[in-house]
Amino acid sequence: MSLSKPLFASFRTLLKRFYINSKASVTVELAVSLPFFFLIAISIVETGNYLQMHLKLYHTSVTIADLVTRDEEITESDITDILNAAGHVLAPYPIGDKSKIYISAVYKDPDDDAKVLWQRSGAGTIAITSKFGSEGDVVTSINGISMLDNESVIISEVYYDYEPLIVPKIASHRIYKSTYYRPRIGALTSVD
Repeated sequence: MSLSKPLFASFRTLLKRFYINSKASVTVELAVSLPFFFLIAISIVETGNYLQMHLKLYHTSVTIADLVTRDEEITESDITDILNAAGHVLAPYPIGDKSKIYISAVYKDPDDDAKVLWQRSGAGTIAITSKFGSEGDVVTSINGISMLDNESVIISEVYYDYEPLIVPKIASHRIYKSTYYRPRIGALTSVD
């Protein structure tokens, strides 16, 4: 018992000294709280960047599907131009080894299942295939879209390997966005 009293008394004396002498209290408080503020600031920047990336990918997917479905027919050069324009929509995020875009036309024949009539890819080099297969593959479901006979749907798919700004190797992952448009005029069953 006698040992605990002096120990408690010395601790109490130490606390009194800290309480009375508050010259460095702001410095100590700042040193303790600064890492938390830094972590909050990094989290805000990363969250904003991640949300902006999702928005850019969505806009890219919608823009591509919209541009493809505007005319009655489409050519290879039109598709090349549209895929090249994707880089401008996605800016400031780079395309190339981090991205891949697929444009697919799915057609429902009256006597057969819905199939991918044609498919083009570009705006990146990621080694990944379309979620709807390749040309000639049967498409069983298009996210709940029911297709009538002699009807087509243009599907735009955008893949992007996202890397955070601060810690790129730890939290990187692939983001996927897709958009489905029906052609405005005609069926776009071929690329000229």
